[in-house]
Amino acid sequence: MKMLARCLLLWIGSLLMTSVCFAETLEAFLDKTEVAYGEPIELKIVYDGTDVSSVRPDLDDLRRDFSIYSSSSSVQTSIINGKSETRKSWSIGLMPRKEGKIIIPEISVGNNKTSALEINVLSPDSSVEIEPEKQTNQAQSTPDVYVELTLDQPKPYVQQEVNAVLTIHDKKGIQLSREPLFFGDDQWIIRSLGQPAVDYKNNNEREIKFYYALFPQKSGVIRIPEVQIDGYYESFTQNSTKPSTIGDLFRLFEIDIDHMFGVQKPISVRTKSEKVEVQPIASGFENLWWLPAKNAAMAAKWDMMKPEFKVGQAVSREITFVAQGVDEAQMPEISLNSISEVKLYPEKPQISSFVDDGFVSSKLVMRVVYIPQKSGEIMIPAIEIPWFNTETQQMEKAVVPAQKITVKPDGSSLADDKQISAQIKETDSFDTAMKMPKKEPARPQNNLWLWLGIVGAFLAGMMISFCIMRPKVNRALTSKHENALKQIRQALERQDYRALRDSLLAFAKQTFPQEKVVHIQDLCALLHNEEFSAQMNLLNGILYADQTAQLDADLILSVLKNAAKRKNDQPSEKEPLPKLYK
Repeated sequence: MKMLARCLLLWIGSLLMTSVCFAETLEAFLDKTEVAYGEPIELKIVYDGTDVSSVRPDLDDLRRDFSIYSSSSSVQTSIINGKSETRKSWSIGLMPRKEGKIIIPEISVGNNKTSALEINVLSPDSSVEIEPEKQTNQAQSTPDVYVELTLDQPKPYVQQEVNAVLTIHDKKGIQLSREPLFFGDDQWIIRSLGQPAVDYKNNNEREIKFYYALFPQKSGVIRIPEVQIDGYYESFTQNSTKPSTIGDLFRLFEIDIDHMFGVQKPISVRTKSEKVEVQPIASGFENLWWLPAKNAAMAAKWDMMKPEFKVGQAVSREITFVAQGVDEAQMPEISLNSISEVKLYPEKPQISSFVDDGFVSSKLVMRVVYIPQKSGEIMIPAIEIPWFNTETQQMEKAVVPAQKITVKPDGSSLADDKQISAQIKETDSFDTAMKMPKKEPARPQNNLWLWLGIVGAFLAGMMISFCIMRPKVNRALTSKHENALKQIRQALERQDYRALRDSLLAFAKQTFPQEKVVHIQDLCALLHNEEFSAQMNLLNGILYADQTAQLDADLILSVLKNAAKRKNDQPSEKEPLPKLYK
């Protein structure tokens, strides 16, 4: 009876020992329980059991509050007292989707579940508390990656350019996945000032600097836009796991994909939320266009160096205004004072911006057509644009001074023009003849006939090549002129007079590439056709003087065709000497 009891006890004990040896354990823990929003965390799951090849964690519930950016596994096989034990662990990279306390739910692995875990996700501008046992060594430490935005103006005026530097302090070798992203910029205009710069420090740290111009659009205390950077870095560090409950193991086999190849871990960091006081519009600008600038200037020039003003004939003027430290959206409108003796027709201004000496600069170009209505001396009024100098804190003015012009009666200088033209031609031919080099008499040579034969053969070859190539050149020129004339014909049929003006100028520049053609009167001077000039005067009246007239399309096209034909028929060889009075 006693022997039977002992056998029963031994059998029960062996069963208990077997159950212990083959018991399954499952644990989960985090590398940190408190993290700033935008920083990743790592979840470690460790499973000890008999069948590690067929089990895997169910991560579906994690995706609600986290982005899973990486997942890797490793297997460890150990031998204890001749018996084999296997452990499998998973490293799961997580990025929180929100701030606050987040519960990591139970995770199923086979027939087992992990315990729920809690993590506290702080706002981006909060600092993560250091564990008490690490405070001594890490009290003065800084994050491996952080970003800051600095401004050069602590109290700017509204709409004044504020230069900002976004600095990324990096010890991990991050790669940005996109351009820095600005938040809360509805009260600011933000412009980039060029390419970023990289500066390497001695402590394995680098600084990546982005340069921006910020224009506050509202006065008072406003929030500076927060800037977020998103990127990733390669992680090759193997995190230590929680000590095993099995005891000291002899490690026989281990695979760690993270340690071998590394994992791209995402990172998202924001600047701290700060505010700035923006000053209102300076006194004196209550009824004026508010334009704070570092510098400003304005100039004007006529299309011709010395324009000749005649009654009823249009002359163009280009007005340019440039302001440094001003965005193109802030550029003012140029107002022109009316002149009773002259009709003004300003065209739509062209505005562009560029970076000049580290500041945003904007340029406004406006063309104005002036048509004098009476002869005599006329004063063109000055043009003024007031602006606020942010350097001196004073109001200044960009000015185009007033200018006096003398207007001739229509056609009064026609005879003078013809006489001057004749004098130029006469002087040109005289000077050309005087400057022609004198030919020396040919010296007799022994092989004269041989040389004459060689020269004759060469000239004959040149003439044959010229005759072959000449039609191709003329056909190409004719094709270009046909396209230009087609556009002119279409503009006449549509009665689109602005398109007609542009097409005529394009035809003139193509036909007379060596001449300066700015407006229609230049084309008339080149064609020397009074009927065509009369048609162009009608066109100017339609465009700039609100006149109604019917243009003679056949006459205009005929004159232009003849001009194109004459130009094509001219020999392509250059003149032996340039004209002296061109």
